[in-house]
Amino acid sequence: MILASNLASCGPPEILSFFIQIPLAYLISKTYNQIKRSMGPISFCHFRGMKMKYSRSGNYILVVLVCIVLVVVSAAIFGGGAKKSEVPQNTSLAGSENPVVTSPALTAAATAPPKTSAPAATPLPNNGKPDVPEMKKADDDFFSDSVFIGNSLVDGLYLYGGVSTCDWLSGTGLSIYNIAAQKLSDKHGGTCTVMSTLGAKQYGKVYILLGINEIGSSIDSFSKSYGEILSKIRALQPSADIYVMSLTPVSAYKSAHSPYFTRNNVKAFNKALYKLCADGGYWYLDDYTPLADKDGYLPSSATADGVHFVTSYYPVWMDVIRTHYVART
Repeated sequence: MILASNLASCGPPEILSFFIQIPLAYLISKTYNQIKRSMGPISFCHFRGMKMKYSRSGNYILVVLVCIVLVVVSAAIFGGGAKKSEVPQNTSLAGSENPVVTSPALTAAATAPPKTSAPAATPLPNNGKPDVPEMKKADDDFFSDSVFIGNSLVDGLYLYGGVSTCDWLSGTGLSIYNIAAQKLSDKHGGTCTVMSTLGAKQYGKVYILLGINEIGSSIDSFSKSYGEILSKIRALQPSADIYVMSLTPVSAYKSAHSPYFTRNNVKAFNKALYKLCADGGYWYLDDYTPLADKDGYLPSSATADGVHFVTSYYPVWMDVIRTHYVART
């Protein structure tokens, strides 16, 4: 039973070797007994001054040597085949002669879920007009992915506009000419610059209001510098809808008593901004029209200095922004 069990677990080379080695072993045993009987109890040789006699025993020794050689050759041939058959074939890359080495980074990249790309910025309509349409009034959550950039007027909007879900990059004296370098309060106890913040965080909507501090400069210089800043903002915020807010109106008194802060200058700068938006693909948010009276001036009740708003007028301005936006696709 044991022999049958062992043979069942062997392959053809082992079985063949087994049946060859059994008769060889029997033949060696029989030859040894014949030599022993013919030569006596002195083993194979006799060294006590006697001559060695081989006669018949020499033939037996030759047979023994041949049998030993056959056994060794048989073991080498069939034993090697048995060992070779015991090695399992490995079809995996790790067991091949030239395994493919995959780095952990590539493995992680191959198994990681695909990244979801950020939504693209909303393009201007086919007619190329950059006007922001009037929409249903948005709630505070709508601005959770927004940042407002601007001068002291935007700082007042931050303080009194009633929206705290967005980021604010605003400060007194900010202009298109110093926006890249001027330090601003980050509204959390620290300081920052506009460009460093835009480079560190992605937004869905960027609102920018500049121009009232530049109103004494030439329109061509203003437009050129503004266009360069907008290009930098777009490069930092490729997926954001960029809203260029118009200059807000000034009061009739201010317009009549200032060589720069006049209604005509405000309108001229806004016209340049509109063209800049149409040419560059930015959205033009008209704050001027809904905040001005029928003559195009800021109501005297809405301002103390003819430029900045009283606190109660900032929520009015914020409502204009809440109701003017583009739906993201």
